[in-house]
Amino acid sequence: WNGTDTIAYTDGVAYVYLSADAERDSTLTVESGNTLYRCLNGNTLSRTSGFTGRAITVSSGATFVLTDCGEGGAISGFTSATSAGGGVYNYGGTVTMENVTISGNTAASGGGGVYNDGTFTMENVTVSNNTANTDEIPYGAYGGGIYCSTGTLTIRGGTISGNEMKGTHGTSGGGIYVASGATAEITDVTIRDNTAYNGGGVCNYGTFTMENSTVSGNIAAYEGGGVYNDDTFT
Repeated sequence: WNGTDTIAYTDGVAYVYLSADAERDSTLTVESGNTLYRCLNGNTLSRTSGFTGRAITVSSGATFVLTDCGEGGAISGFTSATSAGGGVYNYGGTVTMENVTISGNTAASGGGGVYNDGTFTMENVTVSNNTANTDEIPYGAYGGGIYCSTGTLTIRGGTISGNEMKGTHGTSGGGIYVASGATAEITDVTIRDNTAYNGGGVCNYGTFTMENSTVSGNIAAYEGGGVYNDDTFT
């Protein structure tokens, strides 16, 4: 797959392998009822200079699996200029990521790298240097790296680093933001060098469980440099 061709599904299922670094000028949407398996093969999927949309939207009832069969595969440099989820926006679907990097993406209303509103599992994933910029919208935004709005977020291994909440409005959760009613389970993860007004590393208003993980070097201008918790945190 060259990164831009239309993906053909057979009985609702497609397998695609990125053949080289590629640039997209539109959002790839996995529609309800479809299952897409994508391998980056060590390549980077980025955007063309004039495109101001996210990389991937996963619709309710859809399944998306992103892996890297090589080394160094990434989704990088996308901009969701007026909405959430600069890299990947999961709108009620099921997403699994393994051994990939989500970096350098930007969103206006939260989840610079990833926005989750469904079921999202990451294994050995790097979410780095993503930004949510509240100056683009007239209200606060959340989750420079990851915003879990509803549903469940499971992270096993990997690093959440260098993500940032920017802007003059309220900003929370430089690395990860978990909203009220959402659930996050984090194991063997490093959360470091993220920045926000509240909760430089993690801001939790839901249910958050963390095991064997490291939280270091995160910065909050107001409260919770490492973790800001307002509900259930174990």
